This record gives sequence, C-alpha cells and structure tokens, in this order.
Amino acid sequence: MNRFISWITFSLLIININNIDAFARDPSKSVGCELERVNRMVGYVCTNLNLDKIPKNLKSSTEVLDISHNHIKNLYRTSFEPYLDLRFLYLQENRIRDIEDETFAKLEDLEAINLSGNGLIHIPPEIFTLPRLRNVYLADNSFRSFENIQSPIIAPLQKLDLSRNNMDKIPKELGILPNLVFLNISSNPLRDLTPQQFSPFCHLNEVNITDSRLKNMKCDCEKVTRFLVRKRDIEIFSFYCDGNSAECRFDNSSFIETDDYEKCMSIRREVIEHETAKVTWSIIGFSVLGFLIIFIGCLYCIHRRNVNQMRKKIMINNASVKPKMTEASNRDPVSDESITGSPEKLLIKRSDV
Repeated sequence: MNRFISWITFSLLIININNIDAFARDPSKSVGCELERVNRMVGYVCTNLNLDKIPKNLKSSTEVLDISHNHIKNLYRTSFEPYLDLRFLYLQENRIRDIEDETFAKLEDLEAINLSGNGLIHIPPEIFTLPRLRNVYLADNSFRSFENIQSPIIAPLQKLDLSRNNMDKIPKELGILPNLVFLNISSNPLRDLTPQQFSPFCHLNEVNITDSRLKNMKCDCEKVTRFLVRKRDIEIFSFYCDGNSAECRFDNSSFIETDDYEKCMSIRREVIEHETAKVTWSIIGFSVLGFLIIFIGCLYCIHRRNVNQMRKKIMINNASVKPKMTEASNRDPVSDESITGSPEKLLIKRSDV
C-alpha cells in the first residue's frame, strides 16, 4: 500500500514538474492564451478566459492580440507597455468603462483596434494620433461626440465603425479624413444629418446608415441619399427612405460641398503626388542600379577577356623562346671557344701565324 501511495505521489510530482517546465517555455499557458501564427506574425488568442486585466507574460514580440470576451473593466497607461510591436488589437465585448490617457500612445505600429461592445463614453484622445492606425471599430458603446479627441486627426483612417451609439450626427471633431473609404453610422439616432457633414470625407466609397431615425425623416432622408448616391456615387447599404418623396423640393444649395471638401481633395492630390513621386524615384533608382550592375558586369567581362589574351600571348612567347634556348645549348664548344677564348690563347695563335 505504501508503495502504491509513493508511486502516485511520484507521478503527480513528475506531472507538476512537466507543467512548470511548459509554463517556463511559454508563460502564456499559465493564463490559457493560445500562441498562433497569423500571416507570419506572432499572435495570441486569449478569448473567453474571464480575464480582468491584460496578461503581462506574453512574448514581447506579440503583433496580434485577441483578448475579446473577457471581464476587463479598466485599461491603464502600463497595460500594453510589454507589447510595443502590436499591430492588431481586439478588445471587443469586455466591460471596459475607463481608459487612462496615453494607454495606446506608445503603440506606434498599431494598424487596427476593436473596442466595440464596452459601453465607453469617452474615446482615448491619443488613439487618433497613431501614425499607422487604419481601422477603428467603436460599435455598441455610448458615444455622443468626440469632444476630447485631438484635432486634426493624424491617423490615416480608412475604416471607421460608429454603429449602435448615441450620435445624432457625424462628430465634427473627426475633421478632414482624406483616406476614409468606409463609414458605419448605422443604428444611431441620426436627427441632424446633412449632406455637408460628408464633405470632409472626399474619398468615401461606402456608407452604412441603416436602422437610423433618418429613415423616418422623409425629405432629410431623401436629401442625404440623393447627395451620396447621385452626386458622390457612394454605395449605401440596404437603405431606403420611408414615404413618398415627390413633395420634397431641393434647390442647388442643398447639395453644395463645404470648403472641407476642397481641402480634403487638396490633401488627396498631395498624397497621390507624393506616392507617384516615390514610385517614380524608385523606378529611377532601380534603373540606375540595374545600369550600374550591367556596366560593372561588362567591365568585368572585358577585363577577363584581356587577361585571357595576355595569358595566351605569354604562353606563345614562352613557346617560341624555348627552341632558341635548346639550339644555343647544342652549339660546338670549339667554335664557341674560338670566339670567346682567353687573351693568352689569342696571342699564341697570332705568333704561330
């Protein structure tokens, strides 16, 4: 019996040692996060783990972090300090109510963030200053406006989801967004929506305004939809105005763009010119580099050809010199002596004469 108890104790000890060793190799296992590779990026999935704070024991090289569907209530300035390489951050469906200022300020590589479903009232002011942030999802919160954000927005936003909030119009604090292509403001109490509120978004392609009060505001609804579809050729998701709009009358001023549209277009032109110039200079640079490589290659080939020709000449010269040397070595020694004899022998020959 004692042997059996000892064997069980020993087995449990081995299991615990193995678990400790596994946690040492990947500490994230201690909180249940799963390490995944997403398009060659280091990512962690920490969903549905009842977490109440951001885990600190993940790899510092983490680029994708999904910590949605947990019980996190607060985010602090130090929450993401270990993960400055983050590019995609998913925090939807938590209980976040308070986010300390500068929480996201150091995440300069962040490209997308999802804070949907948290009941937030205020957006962190620094979030729109991140230089690479393209996609922001803020659905299912309690935003009325963005009074606390820093203007102008520096982030090159392309997608913005503000659906299911308490907004009666597009927040003017957003300012000019020349890269924005998708805007979702559906399921908001839109009572004061005008065509001119879309002027700062000159590159807009798709708008979602479904399930909003605008639908019941017959003439205002018709004015906005005509402006978006007919003048700007923007796609509207499954949205139709209620009632007969035949009695609505609009003059030309109803569809005039504000100055923000021209400013937005000017920024777009500058961006396009900058990108075109970058591509042009890249082509020129690669062309020059290619020419130099070909030129150096030609010089090397010429050099090698000259070296080979010199070697052939030297071999031919050596071959012609060798027979002469053999002929000289085979000459009669007497005749040589008569020519190159000593002075005494020359005098004896003269006296004989």
